[in-house]
Amino acid sequence: IKEEQMVFFYEQKAMNGEPMPDDLDWLDQRMYIALRNLYADTRSGVISRETGVKEKKRLTASYQQERKNEEFNRKWVQHTVQLWKDIEAADNQYRTDRTLENADLLSDTLLGLVKPDFDLKWAEEQNNET
Repeated sequence: IKEEQMVFFYEQKAMNGEPMPDDLDWLDQRMYIALRNLYADTRSGVISRETGVKEKKRLTASYQQERKNEEFNRKWVQHTVQLWKDIEAADNQYRTDRTLENADLLSDTLLGLVKPDFDLKWAEEQNNET
């Protein structure tokens, strides 16, 4: 696995069998260990270079999908938090001023008829890519 094919900023260290850097998040920690083991197995002859290249491609694809999943989950949490804030605001408005308009706003908010800040079409597209 040649240097110009390196995908991750820490891959050279993993290739050299160096200790894992302290500043990696959990996903990069897993990838670092996987790469370090992959390079060690290739060096020691446990697997061929060709097998190492194939496995690295699969690891990289899994890593990239997990990053997409993290982003989707982050946006979904933001959407959910905003939805609960909107529900609370509509409920407070109705409890303060019990008008038909405020009741309709509360109902629409509860049913999700109020346009959310979160792009659900984007979320569906991301989910369908998995």
